[in-house]
Amino acid sequence: MMPLLDTKMLEVDAVGIAIKSLAVVGGAVLGGFLVGLQATLLVRVATMRKIPPKIHWCLRSLGSLVCGWILALMLFGGGGGWGVGGTGGWGWGGTGEGPGSKSAADATAKDKSPPIVDTGNPLSSPTSKLRIEVLGDETLRKLKPDGKADLALCYRIDGEEPPILRTLPQLRATIDRRLTQKPPLKEVEIALYADSPDRQVKRVLDLENWLDGKRRKAKFELIVNDKLDGAAPMRP
Repeated sequence: MMPLLDTKMLEVDAVGIAIKSLAVVGGAVLGGFLVGLQATLLVRVATMRKIPPKIHWCLRSLGSLVCGWILALMLFGGGGGWGVGGTGGWGWGGTGEGPGSKSAADATAKDKSPPIVDTGNPLSSPTSKLRIEVLGDETLRKLKPDGKADLALCYRIDGEEPPILRTLPQLRATIDRRLTQKPPLKEVEIALYADSPDRQVKRVLDLENWLDGKRRKAKFELIVNDKLDGAAPMRP
């Protein structure tokens, strides 16, 4: 049954195309005739003379061409109205993917990255700044109820919830991962409190040297704030 149905559909399409083609030809002939007649009347009224045959022929030809073109766009242009931006019937209407089409809107929506949700965490919030606290030994011991602290876990990212103490390799991996995400980092600050190690202490110096090498490629500003008053916040 399907091949028979397809044949009938093709026959219907062929008849429709033939009718539309005849309409285009007839409209072109009629349009040329009307344009020529109007031009003859206008010239006669304005100058009381006949229009030259060559000019008359040119005007009729131009009128036929324009009227035929307009009719062809209207009849073969699909659903786009005048054949511009339509569904593309017989190549008159394009692909239908104009600026306001559904497919163009879908493509724009697909290219648009979902907004970053502010969760209060500097590693996932829409912020371009990162503040790294370097904690001293006494602070690290106070953070442990039993007083037994791993002094290598001395780096903490300000604002991160829940607070996490990291070693330098762990912190490097975290920052490396953050540098691949958006928005890009614009500023990284090393925060040294009154009870933090001195800037020349190895744990601070190693971090500063590593970040200094990173900032040249990642193009962020590195700030060492070693004049903070008060002790480091006691966040576990």
